[in-house]
Amino acid sequence: METASLPAAMRATLLWLLMALGACDGSYVITTPRQWITGETNQVCVNVQNEAAPAGFVALALTTTVRETPKEERNETILPAITFQVPAGRVETCFEVTLPEADHFDAKLSVRGRAGGADFEDTRDIRLQKSRNLTFVQTDKYLYQPGQEVKFRILTVYGWKAFVSREEYPEVWVTSPSQTRIAQWKRVDNSAGLVHLAFQLADEPEEGTYTINVRSADKTLNTRTFKVREYVLPRFEVEVTPPKYMLGTDDRFNFRACANYTYGQPVKGKMTLEVSNNERRRCLSKYKRTVLVTGCHDFEVTAEELRLMDCSVYSVRATATMEEEGTGITFNATARERVRRTAVTLRAVREDAYKKPNLPYVLRVQASLPDNTPAPGLPIEVCYAGRRRNRTSDAEGKIIAVVLSGNFHRIIMSTLNCRAEMRASVFSKNLEHYFSPSNSALQIQVPEESISCTSGKHKRYLIDIMYSANNTASTRLNCQIIARGKVQKWWSVPVEFKPAQLPYDTQQLVEDPYTPAHPIVTGVVRVPITITPTSAPSTRDDGEVVSDAAELKVDSCLLYETRLTWETPKEQPGEKTTLSLQARGDALCSVGVVDKSAELLNPDPDPIRLERVIVYLGDYKIYPWINSQIDDTKYCERKIFRQGGVQQDSGPGTEDILPPNRRRYYSEYVDSLRMFSDSGLYVFSDLTLETRPCEEDVWDFYDRPYDGGPVYANIPTSAMGPDREFDEPDLSDSGAKENRPRTRFPETWLWDIVVVPSSGVLSQSVTLPDTITEWVGKAVCAHPEVGVGLSEKVSITAFTPFFTDLTIPPSVKRGEILPVKISVFNYLEQHLKVTVHLLESPEYELVEDPSPRGVGKRKSACVAPQDKVVHVIKIRPLALGNVNLTVSAFTDTSGVSSCGVGRPVQRRDTLIKPIKVEAEGFLREKTFTKYVCANEMGSEPDSAVLWELSPPADIVPDSARGWVTVVGDLLALSLQNLGFLIRMPSGCGEQNMINFAPNVYMMQYLTATKQNTPESTEKLLRFMKLGYQRELLYLRSNGSYSAFGNADDSGSTWLTAFVLKSFVQAKAFIYIDDSSLNRTRVWLMDSELDRSGCVIQVGKVFSKGLKGGLQGKGSPVPLTAYVLIALLEAGAPADAPIVLQTTRCVLGDMTRDPYTIALKAYALALAGHPRYTAVLLQLLELAVEDDEGMYWEVQRMFYRSNSLAVETAGYAIMAMMANPERYLLDARKIVKWITTKRNGYGGFYSTQDTIVALQALASYETNTYEGKLDVVATVTSFSFRESEKVQQSQQFQQSQKLQYKRPVPTVGNLVHEFIINEDSKLLQQQVSLPDFPTYVKISMEGQGCAVMQAVLRYNVPVAEPSDAFSLKVDGDNAPGRDCARKRIRACSAYILPDGESNMAVIEVNLISGFIPVKDDLKAVVRRNPKVIKRYEVDGSKVSFYIEEFTAEEVCVAFNILREVEVENTKPGTVVVYDYYEPDFAVSTTYAFPYVEGCD
Repeated sequence: METASLPAAMRATLLWLLMALGACDGSYVITTPRQWITGETNQVCVNVQNEAAPAGFVALALTTTVRETPKEERNETILPAITFQVPAGRVETCFEVTLPEADHFDAKLSVRGRAGGADFEDTRDIRLQKSRNLTFVQTDKYLYQPGQEVKFRILTVYGWKAFVSREEYPEVWVTSPSQTRIAQWKRVDNSAGLVHLAFQLADEPEEGTYTINVRSADKTLNTRTFKVREYVLPRFEVEVTPPKYMLGTDDRFNFRACANYTYGQPVKGKMTLEVSNNERRRCLSKYKRTVLVTGCHDFEVTAEELRLMDCSVYSVRATATMEEEGTGITFNATARERVRRTAVTLRAVREDAYKKPNLPYVLRVQASLPDNTPAPGLPIEVCYAGRRRNRTSDAEGKIIAVVLSGNFHRIIMSTLNCRAEMRASVFSKNLEHYFSPSNSALQIQVPEESISCTSGKHKRYLIDIMYSANNTASTRLNCQIIARGKVQKWWSVPVEFKPAQLPYDTQQLVEDPYTPAHPIVTGVVRVPITITPTSAPSTRDDGEVVSDAAELKVDSCLLYETRLTWETPKEQPGEKTTLSLQARGDALCSVGVVDKSAELLNPDPDPIRLERVIVYLGDYKIYPWINSQIDDTKYCERKIFRQGGVQQDSGPGTEDILPPNRRRYYSEYVDSLRMFSDSGLYVFSDLTLETRPCEEDVWDFYDRPYDGGPVYANIPTSAMGPDREFDEPDLSDSGAKENRPRTRFPETWLWDIVVVPSSGVLSQSVTLPDTITEWVGKAVCAHPEVGVGLSEKVSITAFTPFFTDLTIPPSVKRGEILPVKISVFNYLEQHLKVTVHLLESPEYELVEDPSPRGVGKRKSACVAPQDKVVHVIKIRPLALGNVNLTVSAFTDTSGVSSCGVGRPVQRRDTLIKPIKVEAEGFLREKTFTKYVCANEMGSEPDSAVLWELSPPADIVPDSARGWVTVVGDLLALSLQNLGFLIRMPSGCGEQNMINFAPNVYMMQYLTATKQNTPESTEKLLRFMKLGYQRELLYLRSNGSYSAFGNADDSGSTWLTAFVLKSFVQAKAFIYIDDSSLNRTRVWLMDSELDRSGCVIQVGKVFSKGLKGGLQGKGSPVPLTAYVLIALLEAGAPADAPIVLQTTRCVLGDMTRDPYTIALKAYALALAGHPRYTAVLLQLLELAVEDDEGMYWEVQRMFYRSNSLAVETAGYAIMAMMANPERYLLDARKIVKWITTKRNGYGGFYSTQDTIVALQALASYETNTYEGKLDVVATVTSFSFRESEKVQQSQQFQQSQKLQYKRPVPTVGNLVHEFIINEDSKLLQQQVSLPDFPTYVKISMEGQGCAVMQAVLRYNVPVAEPSDAFSLKVDGDNAPGRDCARKRIRACSAYILPDGESNMAVIEVNLISGFIPVKDDLKAVVRRNPKVIKRYEVDGSKVSFYIEEFTAEEVCVAFNILREVEVENTKPGTVVVYDYYEPDFAVSTTYAFPYVEGCD
């Protein structure tokens, strides 16, 4: 009988026992592991060799002691008494004992019963170990760019067979570098045994180290980290290889530096190698050389240059840096190497555990050079028993020493001929002797190499066993294999002991030959074993047990084989290939394939690997110190007492036997019991297990060291498996395939979960991405019955021997001349004549540049083997937006070639890359928006909506563009333009909320109106999650928020209130970290109040509107009302002290400012205060009504604020929605007005007015119903001849009403119908206008209301002057003749009488082809952190955030570098604007002085 098989995945102990038949009446052996695993099965094995033995039984019980108090304890039963029946006759079996889960660490095992006709009873200490789970968390990459998706998988294994856990994970969450939760999953289903999760990073997340936390079912916490930062994938990899080894006596050393692209081809460029000897002061020495290379170069460094001998250098550091030709891109690599003072190392590769009687002790030592290669022909001196032997290592560098007899305990080996400054290599081995009174012994011949293991398969091997048998002709060998603390297999085999030659070479003896005397017989038997793992006993007829135990090194493997294979090791990008997965049928497998470039950035790219599973399984090993059964002190005391004829418990009168100072005894031998101990077993037997002799310890009692107690063996260390490399095949000259543009360049190609069919093989056709690189794949599988399966990493190289690459800047301006650099790579083995062709497009024109290689859109050249050629084709972009450049390169197959001899080869590669083309000048926009209901439109022409879209006369030519949009919902425009509601950066804590708060209000609206389909909410939820991540950047340690987080002096009351109310309302839709939210709530509710109950402002309020006052005089009431609104929207109870106090402040205010009154009205409406109606009526008295609707004029000291007017209207709508039946008509008038203020992106002026207005519109749409929507809107646009245009324009401006009796049509005429109904109400329908200037007429028929909007955008060459800001910009050249480096300096100040602006932005648009120097931008902020809070780079635009402008000038200055040479460049622009009053803006252009000699 045997247990379920398990291939060995670590060292297995093989235990042999020789048991002869005959004289003993009892002769039983019972074994059990000294460590039991709770919650799993454990074994008790019984061995009875007497065929005539009667039946018996084994009874077990497990108890432990629980200490209640320091003085009280009680016994607790862990395993109640359980009995197993032992059948009559010979027995070789193991009983399975299932131990319940327990929290105890130790227990008492009571064993009693009858076996082999003998009674037994014993109690032993058992160590209890809980089965620990091992949870793996793996991300698809380690480094992520902002905005990328993080994918990860979770796998948990448990038990000694590495089964897969299928228990759910109570909680999985992700924390940011500031330890805030940004994503969370509760009760994650793990029924399949493998989990895939993912989440999206914000486009501007907190950079640093993130942590994925997984709480397992056993309550353990497992983590995995990844980093978020800007990075560039390495185009190539640099590797520096030091010499195989460096000896202190060598004169010269060779360092090889290589640079290869990720697809395996060599890089051409400048290679610099620097080697340092890591010393200091006068001994510091560095070698540095730079050479032009292609791929690899060998650098020779002398010992003199590194001062190895002079300064006794012990290590060197070599750094290789490669600068790619043409691009200047650099990467480096570093390697370290020790300087050896020992030329050869000696280590044992095969040694017997003990010296057995009459059997040879064999020691095989490997002599290796420092690079671990064999050292053949090495003279070695071998010493043993006072004899010296000179030996020479064989061709494999091995030295074998054989010892036959003697009681000596040490073998020493040493190298000869040692030079100055070098040390001799010495190896020493202490021998332990096995003692047998009968000189009987067994010795397992352990193979020198590890035994191979194939996942899921059994393998049989033949093991040689040497024996020394005294007067014994035959017996049965009883065997067990033990691994992972379990008896894996047991069996017995009959053997005969016949004299035979022992397997050793007499030439290897280090002493004289020795032959044992009769009746001792020595020889060898060969016994088959099956790998899985286990072990057992052997006795003589005099009751002595003769045994041996040995550790077998077995390769690591799992219960089933998992293999991932590619159809071919190399394939063309974009082509199909087959990925095959072989695993256990019905296994669930996670298959991940990532770009090797991303793997190069990962410090631990393969965390779920076999070696880590094996280390985990090593926890089940029973080490010798765990409840060791061997105690020399006690054993020798018993032995001496017995020899003296007195028992230990003899009582008085025995003192004369013990010496006065109570001598101690020890033993230098081992015996049969040690074999069991080495195997991790307890043994109960009536046979003789301990026979070792004892000797008196002659040390004085008080001086001698303590050496009694348990005997411990050496602890083997686990070794990691070797890294596997995949060879790349030679390039083949395959024929050209169908040309397809390359446009797909992911970093993670595949990250999928698949189910393996019952056949065990799954093959899928996949299309390689267009990246030319090596793709690295691995499969991780989970099976409910046979556990985890792991494949090796396998690679496929996406490579074509002929391809192109484009080098272009991120953006240019229309009309500039752009040099398109086209690189053509040829990795074939012959010259190619290649033509590159830039496809024509109406979006750009070619600029003629005659050259020997061709003209215009075509260029030709010969490309040498393993080389590249760069062509330049110049274009002038004509269209705006993303313009696609399509480049095709192909070989000349005409047969007539000037490139040398070679058969025609057909190759073609097409590449498409977009470039952003911007208009010169400054962008301007006019919008015309109206909320129209069909029942308000009559049949008369006067009732139609009529707009004139006429750009100024001095705009940038052809920059006018426009369109008409119709939607059936007030929020649909914003829903379609999430993320782009306003044309402003969002780089501070308040501005970022434009990407968060509106989504909350729209989700509330869609949910309330039951329009929250997955399609309509997917984008909203994604923006909410990303906005939440970004906002956490501005969270301070005390729970408050400020515009720039910890960069500010304190938190901001205003921003904290805003964030709190938004986050609380968002909790219904996305995960929000409760702990940080509670800290924020506490911080705000602890705000300091004045005597009137008004909030005392903390931190910065960037919007001057909240500072209050018609004349700009500060008032705490607007901010207090805002805080009150935030607390009530966040769910604060109406009777909370801060709510009552702030309500008192609001009621005590007597202002006539509409903005403040609107805040008060909404705050009181939320609080349900009876004064709410009176305040709202006061607000209505101040309203203005005209044809556009109802609104309020919000006056500030020197201007009217459009932004605050929108906010006022928004708060008024929300206050009215507290009683919609009463205020519906007034609310609709305000809605009609507020709709006219929308911009062309779905937002309004700035962040706060957009957020408030959208919240108001959502509230209005939720609380009102205009009836079923079914309308047809007709858009008509038409122009007039110039002579009629002036007259009609004047009429339009006077009355906005036109009679169209005789319109004169032109090419710009357009008629378009929009159908808007319940199904399409959220759909944004749009038609472009063909010509400008034009008139747009919109009519509507049907039932319901819709939003109509016309947008006109254009660019002006010269910006309008501003009364709010001054601006001076200087563009300078860098000192010297550095043509590529320029410097920009921009200075601005606030010049209005009120003395300070809101938060403002300096926006610098760089001249095409230039990029900013990041270190300079950081220095700008570092020099003036109180005013300049941060910077952002978006393509060619650099934005600086200014806390506020005053009359004192603020300057920014930084360098820029020319990355691409663009001709005919347009001037750069600088814009300064008030963020919350964007009408306050000033712009100007800049250029750089001409420098002679620079293009």
